[in-house]
Amino acid sequence: MQFGNLGLHASNTYYVAGNKNLLPGLIGNSLAVSFGLGGVGITIAWIVFRFWPEMAPIHGTILILALVMIPFGLAYQLLQSILIGIMEIRSVNIIELINRVIIVGLLAAVIISNLAEVETVLLVSLISMIFCFCWAMRRLRKYLTQIPLPSMTLFKSNIFYGFKAYVAAFLAFLILRLNLLMVQYMLGAKETGYYSVATSMGDLIYLIPAVIGTILFPKMTTSSDTQVRWQMFKDTTIALLVIIIPLVALSYFLADPMINLLFGKSFAPAALPFRIISVGIIFSGLLNRFLVTHQRAKIGNSIQRSG
Repeated sequence: MQFGNLGLHASNTYYVAGNKNLLPGLIGNSLAVSFGLGGVGITIAWIVFRFWPEMAPIHGTILILALVMIPFGLAYQLLQSILIGIMEIRSVNIIELINRVIIVGLLAAVIISNLAEVETVLLVSLISMIFCFCWAMRRLRKYLTQIPLPSMTLFKSNIFYGFKAYVAAFLAFLILRLNLLMVQYMLGAKETGYYSVATSMGDLIYLIPAVIGTILFPKMTTSSDTQVRWQMFKDTTIALLVIIIPLVALSYFLADPMINLLFGKSFAPAALPFRIISVGIIFSGLLNRFLVTHQRAKIGNSIQRSG
């Protein structure tokens, strides 16, 4: 899902926010990439792992479930980006909430039934993902004026813009993975566990600027006035500071009890790296999310003018 979105998760939001008439083509392209490209990808992977099983990280039913999750997860991700572009934020939130409720409910049923195995947990995730994909598709149907068919012309335009977002997301993904590999190589598995806990808790705080940036992106795209976009950026930046600075300060001083409560006393050493990360999130959230969002909208408008 990380490598197969081709940057459409960003270009979908930009293009549909600027022109809702492109909605059928964007949905068609998203489904074609998800089930067409994704389907080909998982088929090739299954064939390779079938004939060279030593290359497979997992085997049997677990492998099949993991592969089947890819096209549905990719389709849901791309449809979600379209919902954000048309400002159906309420729908996105409801679908995500229901997704979590379904997973928790099914997992509880699995545990009570003494069926808690890797296969059943993956099956629960797959069922929830398919449900969310269908719901997102249902929410988009009311905006459709024609059958959503793929458009190569639109795809070529999308991929030009999406490639920049794809590279940025790919490099961010590599940074996260390389950090873990570096810590494990230099310090060992125990310290890697502490680092993983610290970054996981940091991600929870980073959700706030991430969500604000996600909502701000389509709003900036719909405005061609640089001054309006800049004022919007400043207003949201001030609002974010008012929210995130007290939250980071509270997390900084409550790091120890939070980690003991969520992960247990054995992970207490994760408190120090979490404190360092929490302070960095203030600047990372402001710089990476908002400036990148502003630049995306600026680049997108220049593409639209040149196109």
